[in-house]
Amino acid sequence: MRALPSHSRQRCVGAPPWDSSLWPTAQGALPLEPQNTIFMRYNKKYSYYFLQTIFLLVYCMLQYFMDNPNTITHITNTTTEQSLYERDFYEWGLYNAELLRQGRLSEIDIENIAEELESMSRRDKREVGNRLKLLIAHLLKWQYQSIRRSNSWRSTISDQRAQIKYLIKDSPSLKHSIEVIISESFEDAKVSFEDETGISQKHLPFNCPYSFEQMMDNRFWPEETII
Repeated sequence: MRALPSHSRQRCVGAPPWDSSLWPTAQGALPLEPQNTIFMRYNKKYSYYFLQTIFLLVYCMLQYFMDNPNTITHITNTTTEQSLYERDFYEWGLYNAELLRQGRLSEIDIENIAEELESMSRRDKREVGNRLKLLIAHLLKWQYQSIRRSNSWRSTISDQRAQIKYLIKDSPSLKHSIEVIISESFEDAKVSFEDETGISQKHLPFNCPYSFEQMMDNRFWPEETII
């Protein structure tokens, strides 16, 4: 093959080395294909497969929602109700109550309703425990600090009895675990008793000395105990 002149072997000044279209070639010889052209062909090939895959996924999703139209309704309602639950609890409660009255069970906010019901149950139990703690602490003071008995103590005892009765009336099932609640409340009441009176817990019985019936009886007032 005839050698190219020396000046023909020089690239154009300023041209990038990969731009082979500017490279001089022998007469009749085809120019080399640039590497970036091969890369573009490679990308186009796999871009086609990628777009085809996306198209199939979208088609399958559309087909699923067409076969299950209630799914879109459920997702929309759930999103709306959750935002309403976070934005306005009162309005959320009224809205779901109306859905229940109308029998539109598939539209109610089941998850948040379940959480609220569980929270209400725990709240009632916690309130009964707090009121029993206060009641027991005052009964202990009435019994062990008779010299300091006052109308204020009497009023607190009577008020806690009434409030506990209301809670039990609204939630009768709490009576099934009342002994456990009393036991837990008594431990807290002993701490309050010691803090307020300065009398050590060692002088108190290990278990609560009052039954639930006695604590709810307006005629029951512990007799004086001298330490």
